[in-house]
Amino acid sequence: MKDRQSKKDEAWELLQKQVQEHANTIEQYVKVPLNQNQYDALASFQYNLGCHILKNSALLKYLNARQWDKAGNEMLLYCNAGGKRLQ
Repeated sequence: MKDRQSKKDEAWELLQKQVQEHANTIEQYVKVPLNQNQYDALASFQYNLGCHILKNSALLKYLNARQWDKAGNEMLLYCNAGGKRLQ
């Protein structure tokens, strides 16, 4: 049975791997510079919805066109689960 430290180390390695996957995906799809707040929001959004949520999305189109308000509004469309709006 694994001890607490090895489980913690495993979890940390998994998190680092996932963070790198999301960073790579953002770099692959987003072709305009983002400020730190924009990048962090996008990374969090993508972490919760999956690496390839950006691919062929309206959100990506708005980001790459620097239409920040439209991009923000598009992100708000992803706040539902089971047909109900989440807080």
